[in-house]
Amino acid sequence: MLDAKIIKEYLGTAKKLDTKVQQILNYLAELNAELVPIIEAKQELEAYLKNLVLEGGQNISTEHAEAKIIPPFTRTSWDNKGLDKLGEHMPNLFTLRRKTQVGQNVRLTYRQPVDN
Repeated sequence: MLDAKIIKEYLGTAKKLDTKVQQILNYLAELNAELVPIIEAKQELEAYLKNLVLEGGQNISTEHAEAKIIPPFTRTSWDNKGLDKLGEHMPNLFTLRRKTQVGQNVRLTYRQPVDN
């Protein structure tokens, strides 16, 4: 049988932990409320920038960032569960291969400013 003192200590620790978790969750919710508009604005501006770079057709680089055009390519993926089953018999391995076209894109890279 559990000792009443142990149960009381556990419940006290659990309550303290629950309170701490609630405090952190509340702080994260507040932080999220502040950051969401900033992140959305950044995403919109990045999308606009990517379109400008694609229209211009050339990579752009500064001391703090780079916008690089990534050419289209074919992405190949495999149905691993299907390959496992197929591996037992090995009839026609390539029937499970999937290919999808990945369109041209722009990769943005940010660099930290160097303090002199």
